[in-house]
Amino acid sequence: MNRWTLIGTEQLGKFLNGLSEEERTKVNSVFLLFEEYGQILPAKYLKRMAGTKELWELRAKRIRIFIVISGNIGIAVHGIIKKSQKTPKQDIELAVKRAIKAKEDLL
Repeated sequence: MNRWTLIGTEQLGKFLNGLSEEERTKVNSVFLLFEEYGQILPAKYLKRMAGTKELWELRAKRIRIFIVISGNIGIAVHGIIKKSQKTPKQDIELAVKRAIKAKEDLL
């Protein structure tokens, strides 16, 4: 099985720094799962965002980390704490913009 790599952007780092210790621990455990299993993670942890071509969300309870995947590399571009069932459209749009820029800059 190929190993996966997860890269985080500066914006994501700022988001993670604002989380509690418990929330960061949960997010880190999901990051480790992604690095071990990649796209074969169950939907409980990883799901493609409907209406987008390349955006995925890593799920750590109510925290969502949006990533774009290229080959065996995931680039984490945006994070939110979900407060309702539906993901806010502006967060999806921001994550898509950041994903495009991150792919240009990092790959």
